[in-house]
Amino acid sequence: LTAAGVTVNDPEPLSLAAQRILESSQTEALLVTQGEAGMVLFERAATRQIQSLARSVYDVTGAGDTVMAALSLGLASGATLFESAFLANAAAGLAVEQVGTTTIELQQLVETLRGMSTTGSAPPAEAYWRAIQTAGSNLS
Repeated sequence: LTAAGVTVNDPEPLSLAAQRILESSQTEALLVTQGEAGMVLFERAATRQIQSLARSVYDVTGAGDTVMAALSLGLASGATLFESAFLANAAAGLAVEQVGTTTIELQQLVETLRGMSTTGSAPPAEAYWRAIQTAGSNLS
């Protein structure tokens, strides 16, 4: 917030800070992790909230690394930034449900993504299926 010249007293400080960062830089997007609240993807044209998937949080060690790895995997696989962020959020949700630094197994991630369609927490169908394709074809 400080880097964007925003104080916690400003209304909606996160949105204001993200807008200022996007306006004052050549950055096209900003992904902010919010722990139990999930993530927010700020793009020049849209802002999207991605709800947290963790059912029980035991240990957040390595959650940020998991986000970066899964986000990178999605982008390298041709998924959009939103699809990649969605995949990263699912992977991080699995990571924090375990104690200590951990790896996410392919089957866990695919099952989590598939289960989201029954809970109503999946993103638009295209993003949901691209995330499953990305996980299914690139993780092992």
